[in-house]
Amino acid sequence: MTGPILGAPLADERGRIAIAHGAGRLTTIDLGGRTLWTLRLGELLGAPVALGAGRLLAVTREGEVVGVSAVGRQLSRERLPFGELEGLLVSTPTTDGGAIIAVGARYARVDESASIVAAGGTATAIGAVFDWRGSMLLVERDGRILVHAPALDATEIGRLGGPTARVALLGDKLHALVGEHALVVFDLRTRLAERRFLDAALELRDLVVHGDGSTRLLAAGGTLLELDVTGREMGRIELLPDGAGGESTTLLADRQGTVLTVMSGAPLMLMPRGHEASAVPSTGCPDPVRPTPLADGVVLTGCRSGVLRGLSDKSR
Repeated sequence: MTGPILGAPLADERGRIAIAHGAGRLTTIDLGGRTLWTLRLGELLGAPVALGAGRLLAVTREGEVVGVSAVGRQLSRERLPFGELEGLLVSTPTTDGGAIIAVGARYARVDESASIVAAGGTATAIGAVFDWRGSMLLVERDGRILVHAPALDATEIGRLGGPTARVALLGDKLHALVGEHALVVFDLRTRLAERRFLDAALELRDLVVHGDGSTRLLAAGGTLLELDVTGREMGRIELLPDGAGGESTTLLADRQGTVLTVMSGAPLMLMPRGHEASAVPSTGCPDPVRPTPLADGVVLTGCRSGVLRGLSDKSR
């Protein structure tokens, strides 16, 4: 695959994988790695977002949102009310087939046809966006939480208590890594924040929240922690031996509990539930992208330079 790759590839229920390139192209491939189509759209900000009916949404640095059909035809191109965009693109699909996007301190919502239906700005850069009960939920990087309901401006509903690195939404609760050492849970209904975990000796990098509310945390140097629903530590594993190198970046888990850890400069580590962690040979790279789940136990991994690999937790 021609690099560089912009963000994690996007997979749909039909097994098609969409990839944004630094050369301004959007490409889809099948599970066998064969190219289905490619389309030049201009300089892209990041990975595409899934819309309804198999459509894709792409965002350009010129401040445009582009709708693309499932067969690679441009359907629409609409300019955002912000001008040119700089910064990291964050996005999420919505339950009505549209999407929420944010770049810097600007955000917008688009519908299934990629038409802009709402837009606005915040005080500081946005680090995460979610579709929550029909409203846009915005989390600024400084930890401020805002809600933009239909026909209203964004309103602050709480704060996480510090700079926020990673955020996950489960039901009505935000789970966030705050600062470098703490896990904070914010209840969107009561608007109360609770610090669930703190360890000043660890630099937390990523988290996954399981359906039962338990959490796994990945810390610098390859430390993996398992917490119960109250934040009590249930286990701690050192994935890398001393001096092995590697910097923790990403943690991923599927519905079966299989955990995949990504560390820059070190092989991927795979840990099926109930089994020990094992390194996946020949998978290390200095610039890994976030893995893309394809099915339970099957993920697409790769490097920003353009290398892509399919990985399974089962013998083939």
